[in-house]
Amino acid sequence: MKRQVKLVLLLVVIAVKSNAQVNLDSLWSIWRDTTNTDSLRITALNNYAWDGFLFSQPETAFKYMQMELDLAEKKNFKHGKALAYNAMGAYYWVKGQHANALIHFKKGLELFTELNNKGNAARCLNNIGIIYRSQGNGIKALRYFKESYALRLELGDSSTLPNILNNIGNIYQDQNENDQALIYYEKSLLIRQNLGDTINTANAFVNIGLLFHVEKKYDDALRYFERALAIYQKYDDSKNRAALLNSMGLLYKEQRDFKNAKKYLQQSSVLSSEIGDKSGIASALTSLGLLEVEQKNYASAIKNCEEALSLSNQMGSLPLEKESCTCLFYAHKAKGDSEAALDYHLQLTRINDSIQGIEVSKSLQQMEFERQVAKDSLVRVEEKRIVEAQHQEELRKEEYTRNAIAAAGFLFLIMAGSFYNRWRFVKRSNNIINQEKDRSESLLLNILPSEVAEELKTKGKTEARAFERITILFTDFENFTQKAEKLSAPDLVQEVNTCFEYFDHIIDKYGIEKIKTIGDAYMAAGGLPVPAPDAAKKCVLAAIDMQAFISARKQQKEANGELAFDMRIGIHTGPVVAGVVGVKKFQYDLWGDTVNTASRVEASGVKGMVNISGATQELLKDDKDFVFTYRGKINVKGKGAVDMWFVDKAS
Repeated sequence: MKRQVKLVLLLVVIAVKSNAQVNLDSLWSIWRDTTNTDSLRITALNNYAWDGFLFSQPETAFKYMQMELDLAEKKNFKHGKALAYNAMGAYYWVKGQHANALIHFKKGLELFTELNNKGNAARCLNNIGIIYRSQGNGIKALRYFKESYALRLELGDSSTLPNILNNIGNIYQDQNENDQALIYYEKSLLIRQNLGDTINTANAFVNIGLLFHVEKKYDDALRYFERALAIYQKYDDSKNRAALLNSMGLLYKEQRDFKNAKKYLQQSSVLSSEIGDKSGIASALTSLGLLEVEQKNYASAIKNCEEALSLSNQMGSLPLEKESCTCLFYAHKAKGDSEAALDYHLQLTRINDSIQGIEVSKSLQQMEFERQVAKDSLVRVEEKRIVEAQHQEELRKEEYTRNAIAAAGFLFLIMAGSFYNRWRFVKRSNNIINQEKDRSESLLLNILPSEVAEELKTKGKTEARAFERITILFTDFENFTQKAEKLSAPDLVQEVNTCFEYFDHIIDKYGIEKIKTIGDAYMAAGGLPVPAPDAAKKCVLAAIDMQAFISARKQQKEANGELAFDMRIGIHTGPVVAGVVGVKKFQYDLWGDTVNTASRVEASGVKGMVNISGATQELLKDDKDFVFTYRGKINVKGKGAVDMWFVDKAS
């Protein structure tokens, strides 16, 4: 049974508000009555927006949240501001704007922490962890979940601990650390049992059962599934029961117990039909179809999977469409109907392309999320700097007034002491401001080249520029997907990060510009934003150093019996347009046929070698520091035949 992750996370966010569902008319009356305290009015409006509109009319809810924030700011009521920021974070989560949600939850957390309101601070920490998990950042998510857990323990609030423990367990399972995940799932289960939270106890049984299923501990998995099933049956929870029956059927199928597998899958299909759950019906029918294929009951398999495909199309669910088409492909292929099998194979190709497009979109959204968060950090640093400057100005005026009315006999002494103390204060304050400014500068330079960053700070915008001759370098790990499957998530991220960190060091050494990374690909360019006559040479030297690092690392890891990557590098020179994309979520990027050609040169390369185009070789052919090996004209997609050369340092 697949977890309904989005629903679970949303329910946890909802938990930020008060559990009391007060009548909406009463809440509105409390807000409208200006004789009530500001605290009472703001809390009432917060609950009114949340209970009445957040999930049905979110834009209306946001309008009330803004009214709440305006009053809280006017009255300098920190608790009210924190409630408003928290509510706005939930609004942005509902809208799918995770970067804005994170920004507002962090603002709420900051204020609740200042107020020593540990309960609401713990809720904010948990919600921030949820956002980071949704963005694939398990390390940060885990830190916030554990901080939330520590506060809840300090408060002795056992009712909220199971959700947080479950979230921590989910992170460990995401990272394939199943032993750790089981520890937290079992802690969550124990608390739910002690609280008498029956339905959520069943959900905890399912979580643990799924974990054992992944580890192929079938008896343990089945034992937990059966305990959950008994609870779902007792409380007539048909939806969870149908999903669990499907999981139990798949478990029996993996054990080759086709009789029990069919029984549970059919029960899941019937129950899902009774409650009108199209997703559940499609999933059960597809599982039944694949079971029938294994038993060579092809007609029955085709019937089940055609019905599943029809339902999947109605829902627009690409994953379910993919499962159904896979079933139909195998059934027709095994039956000997090559034409029908080919048709479903083509449908699978289309679906896979669509899913891949969605994954690319998610990757781009993740990059935009990180940039927006970074930009917010810069804004917050600047706000603190302005506040500190205003504070210094107020101190200066106060000091002047005190000195002006001081006794004349002590004027010199007082002024001397004042100036000395002020000098110490200003020096200390300037040090703080300079540290914040340096942090702001560092964040900005992490996103943009220094010249472009300076233009952005000076003019508030940047102009796109055309460059006549830029050298572009692309790297890519060969057979990355296949090798990545053999590594745990933490090991994979650590290995890629180690390589890319070293690449960053290399390009700094040669003074070329990192443009971006996409998955396992690394892109850099020489000759911008300031043109350089030796840009092509520096890019080639950097590429040779990169290959040398990868080669040495491979030898070291293989000597230790560890998996290692091979890498291709491609370099091409030509004209590009460069500029900053966007206003709020900006990125320095390149456009033009040169970029596409450089990517094709990399794809046509050979592991361990530096592959360059004829255009780049023409610039360097007389350079005594290099040796070139002509590869001939290589056909590349969309370009035809392109001259390519291998290049290395001259001995």
